[in-house]
Amino acid sequence: TGVQTCALPIFEGNSIQCSIYPGSFRTIVWKNNQLQLASLFDYSAPEDIAYILLNICHQHAFKPDDTALILDGMIDSRSNLSNELNKYFRHISFANVSENISLSRGLSEYPSHYFHHLIELAVCAL
Repeated sequence: TGVQTCALPIFEGNSIQCSIYPGSFRTIVWKNNQLQLASLFDYSAPEDIAYILLNICHQHAFKPDDTALILDGMIDSRSNLSNELNKYFRHISFANVSENISLSRGLSEYPSHYFHHLIELAVCAL
C-alpha cells in the first residue's frame, strides 16, 4: 500500500483555521490562498485566544473583519470564547465533518465541529 496524503483545505482570500483544545489551540493561517503559518499556542483565558488571533492578523497585514475564522474542537457557539471572538471577527464558522463520513450514535449527539479535527486527521491516515 502507498502513502496517502491529505491536502489542507484552501479558502478564498484570508482565513484562519483554529482548533481549540483545553489549554491550547492550533492555527493554520492562509493569506491569498498561500499557507502563512501553522502553529500551536497556549492560553489561559478566552481573551488570550482573541489577542493571539488579532496579533496574527496584524503580523500578516489583514483585517479581522475581512478574515474567515473557521473553528473546531472544544468550543460552543454560546461560550465566553465564542462571544469574545465575535467582537472582532465577522466571518466565523464552525467546521463540519465531510458528508460522506457518518458518526456513531454517541458522537452524533454532539456538534460535529467538536471532533472535526480528529476525524479529518483519521481520514488522512487511511
